[in-house]
Amino acid sequence: MKASANFKYLPKGYRWICSWKVVKGNEFERLKALEAKYQNVEAEFSPVERLRARTRDQEYMWLDFLWILKTDFWLNYEHVSSSAAGDGFLTPVLGPLCPDCKRDLSSILSRGESVCLCLKTFEIGKYAGRKFPVSALRRAAYEEAQASVRKNELQKS
Repeated sequence: MKASANFKYLPKGYRWICSWKVVKGNEFERLKALEAKYQNVEAEFSPVERLRARTRDQEYMWLDFLWILKTDFWLNYEHVSSSAAGDGFLTPVLGPLCPDCKRDLSSILSRGESVCLCLKTFEIGKYAGRKFPVSALRRAAYEEAQASVRKNELQKS
C-alpha cells in the first residue's frame, strides 16, 4: 500500500490546499479568493518588476571587449561586490564579446587564443596566464562596471 493512500480519503466537504492542510469547503473558497487577491497585488506593485521594466541591457566597453550589463546587474551592483559573489552570480555581465562581430569570445579565450573569427586581435594582458581567463575577466569587468557607475561614468539606460 502506498504512503499517499493514507491521505486519499477525507471527510465530506474537506479539500487539500497548497500548504498541505485540510480545510472545510467554504474555508477553501475563501482562501482561494485571498490568494488570488494577494497574487494580483504583488504582481501589480512588485518593485523588482518595476525596476526591471525601467532598465534595459546596456553595452559596456572594457579592455577592448564588449560586455552586456543585464538588468540583474542594475538590480545588484550597489549591494553585491564581486568578491562576495560566486562565479555563477556574475551572469548579469555577459561577455566577453567581440565589439565588431558581437561573437562570444569565451571559448576562444579559454583555448588561449586571442584572435576572433573576424580577425580582430585582443590583448588580455595579465589574464592570459590564468587557468580560467574568462571567469577572471568577467569578475574584473563586473568590478570595473560597478566602479564606473559609482563614479558616474556609466549611467543606467
